[in-house]
Amino acid sequence: MEAPTHLAAAIRAAQAARTVLVDCLSFLVSNWLMSERRTTGDIDEEKTWQSIEAEIAELEETARGKGAQLIVVSNEVGMSLIPEYPLGRSYRDLLGRANQRVAADADAVYLMVAGIPVPIKSSPGER
Repeated sequence: MEAPTHLAAAIRAAQAARTVLVDCLSFLVSNWLMSERRTTGDIDEEKTWQSIEAEIAELEETARGKGAQLIVVSNEVGMSLIPEYPLGRSYRDLLGRANQRVAADADAVYLMVAGIPVPIKSSPGER
């Protein structure tokens, strides 16, 4: 199912969701950022972050409440050049915060390099 924002509502609508794949957090952040820009004509990065953080919290809570496994895919945009434009910098910073927020609560985190999973954070008992 496709949901550009408000993912928790989409999960609640999926009756028998046992595994939830968010593909991807990068688009979710972009959708919130562009929504803010369309609505106000400008970016209030802190206000946008509050919306993103609330969405992530609700997503995690909803998946836990359903007993569903939550898998989140995202891009790493902080390892390249600093974007030239303010919107690009806001996107990079917001996605970095979102990645940190999701990774903090995750059981396992992997960085994919040339198709090879590099463990960043492993589940208890996993090696």
